[in-house]
Amino acid sequence: RVILSPLTRWPNLLCHYIMSKRCKMKYLLFLSVFCISSCSSVIVTDEPFTQNISNKCFEVIEPFDIFLREDYSSSSYIVGTNESYVRMPGTFLEKKSKALTLPVGSQIKIIKVQDFSHGSNGNCWRVYAVSQYLNRQEFELPACWSLTSNIWVKPKSSWDLKQNQLSLEINTKYLSKVKECKNS
Repeated sequence: RVILSPLTRWPNLLCHYIMSKRCKMKYLLFLSVFCISSCSSVIVTDEPFTQNISNKCFEVIEPFDIFLREDYSSSSYIVGTNESYVRMPGTFLEKKSKALTLPVGSQIKIIKVQDFSHGSNGNCWRVYAVSQYLNRQEFELPACWSLTSNIWVKPKSSWDLKQNQLSLEINTKYLSKVKECKNS
């Protein structure tokens, strides 16, 4: 008979414990809670702190471009500005094709706000709007600090928002809030 020392026996005990039903349930519960709390993105369009931008219209006061972004298996539209080109020289224009330029005087309407998780890096905002110039197709505004250096939404993350009890605001030279939406 072979006597196992505690150092050689612990892997066997650990494997036996992990395979037990009780341990599987605890592990599954832990994994579920971890994934939900650290890796989830939440649509917050109807939350009180988004009332200044959600379902509100903004007039274009300086023209900007909207690009078709084709990543992996999906395609979507995203705003591109001179700041976007400077931050990602070459890669921004190479990986996106220009769909149109929104002219001065046109309006956009913000339709969706998302608290987007970057795991251990924290959260940022993803803000989506529509315009009659793009046939009411949804496009993303520069709002996530990890995707652009010139974000249009303040504060930059939900953590900043909660710490200072603020509301989301659009803060850019390209847009101005209007009292009434036209053509929406």
